[in-house]
Amino acid sequence: MHLATVTDGYGFITEQVIGQTDIALTVEAAQLTDDDPATATPAGIVIAADHGGVVQAVTGETVMIGAGALAQDTSIGIRRIAIDDLADGPSEWPRGGERAANRRGIPT
Repeated sequence: MHLATVTDGYGFITEQVIGQTDIALTVEAAQLTDDDPATATPAGIVIAADHGGVVQAVTGETVMIGAGALAQDTSIGIRRIAIDDLADGPSEWPRGGERAANRRGIPT
């Protein structure tokens, strides 16, 4: 069920329509990935661009990709990275007090 509303240039409601649309929904179990070469679980799963899918790491992290979200069929995998491996890692991030002080123009 959905409600559509049409308004004029002044914001007054001129028309309201109640409708119903059928949506095809396919529910499947998430496909597991694992970046450990000692296991049989693949490092990536090919997700069809027109269908979408769900990929889940053996540790529980999950990525849901909707139909049409990818430009082409793409291999998707999940792997953990250390936060220190990120550019501008936490050693370069301001601490909460520093961040709040800087917003107020207070030297730290």
